[in-house]
Amino acid sequence: STQHYKKDSFGVGANVMVAKTNTLDLRFMHVGGYRTIKLYGEGVSVSSVRIESNGPEYLAGRTDVVIGSDDKPAVSFIESSSNSKSVELVCDTPVALGATAADAVEFWFVLPPGTLTQGFTVTVTDVNGNEFTKSTSKVIKVKSGVKKSMSALEVEIKS
Repeated sequence: STQHYKKDSFGVGANVMVAKTNTLDLRFMHVGGYRTIKLYGEGVSVSSVRIESNGPEYLAGRTDVVIGSDDKPAVSFIESSSNSKSVELVCDTPVALGATAADAVEFWFVLPPGTLTQGFTVTVTDVNGNEFTKSTSKVIKVKSGVKKSMSALEVEIKS
């Protein structure tokens, strides 16, 4: 449920992988999908960004991964008290946001494949502990190995 931000460390290859084989030739496949959020805000330094499901779906926890009938990884959550509806991206070193959408900083999340039936909420926490929250109720589909980006979002911290 916690991921760490490191500039330029993410890309489509940074993911949990599984392998399938019927021979000695392993075929690796992405388990999770990617959601990127671009943030900007005058004078804002970020210490963390959190995505939380607005519905009943888990985003982290104990899972079972199997290769489905479509030959792709399928993830299901095993009932556990460690399951979480949120994933937090922690910035070990604060990240200064650009002042305009053109200078937005991109934050990558790896999420389990599935559908967020009631959308999600993004919470940005600055270095002073102030929070900015934005929510969408749109149905969000996460597919293994697929990157989806949101439009740049202006972070306005009111202290």
